[in-house]
Amino acid sequence: MKLSNFLTINSILVFLFGLAFLLIPDTLMSLYGVELSSIGVAISRLLGAAFLGVGTLRWLARNSKESGFLKAVVLAAFIEDSIGFVVLLKAQLAGLTNVSGWSNVALYGLFALGFGYFHFQKRD
Repeated sequence: MKLSNFLTINSILVFLFGLAFLLIPDTLMSLYGVELSSIGVAISRLLGAAFLGVGTLRWLARNSKESGFLKAVVLAAFIEDSIGFVVLLKAQLAGLTNVSGWSNVALYGLFALGFGYFHFQKRD
C-alpha cells in the first residue's frame, strides 16, 4: 500500500471519530459500555476537536511532496498511535470498556504498525 492511501484511510477514520466525539460523545461511549459524566462529555468533545485537527493534518499531508514534512507527520502518527495502543490495551485489560473496546485496540495497533513501517522502511 502507498503511504498516500494509508494516510487517506487513517485521516477519514480519525475525522469520523473526531466528529462523533464532538457531536455525540454520550452515544459513542455508550457503544463501549461507558457512561460519561458532564466533565467526561466536555473532555470527549475536546478530544473530538483534537481528532479533527489530526485528521485534517493527515489529510493534507497525504499528497505532500515535501519529504521532511511527510517524515514528521509519519513519525508523529507512529508515536501517537503506539502510545494510544498501549493506553487502550491497558484500559481494555483492566475491564474499563466492553468487548467493543477491542476494536479500538486493534485500530490503534494496526495504524501504529503501518506508520512504523512507513517510518522505518529503507528508501532508495
